[in-house]
Amino acid sequence: MDAMARDMMKGQTESVESNLRKVGNSTGTTLPQAVLKKANLKEGDRVKISADEKGIRIEKADERHDRVMRLHEYSKMRHDRLYKELAK
Repeated sequence: MDAMARDMMKGQTESVESNLRKVGNSTGTTLPQAVLKKANLKEGDRVKISADEKGIRIEKADERHDRVMRLHEYSKMRHDRLYKELAK
């Protein structure tokens, strides 16, 4: 484990630098184990990636919330006429 990873594990470092590289038709990077551990992530976890003018944020996906939202969208699509009638 390098010094940066040790500092991150101690909570002394909140960011690391990494190079972007081509991955198929996309661009990607690797995440050090220390970063994954601090974020409570592991290989195979579903993540939510968002971006704005300040940068990119990667966080663990809230699968329960995503499922509820998918069910809501399905319900809206399936019962659209009923909802419109009830809204009158």
